[in-house]
Amino acid sequence: MTKINRIAAALGLALAFSMPARAQTDALTMDENFLAQHQTAAQALSANPSLYRSPGFMVQHPDVWSYLNQNPAQTPPPGLGPATPPSWRSVTG
Repeated sequence: MTKINRIAAALGLALAFSMPARAQTDALTMDENFLAQHQTAAQALSANPSLYRSPGFMVQHPDVWSYLNQNPAQTPPPGLGPATPPSWRSVTG
């Protein structure tokens, strides 16, 4: 493998691994921006996070309902959950 091919492969691999993290960061930033613009809802959800499932809360805060419908939650890959044990691998030689 030539040096330029190895560099291109390394850059491609780095880009591929950074994309999901960037998508999650963008979604988190969007959520934070939304909550910064809706302080009353943010304070209520901070005190009681389960309110996002409450129809009464959604009636009082239709912007939250609209935002959640337009921006669904990020779902983890299949097989990954709270009970999944860590899988550590050495990345250095």
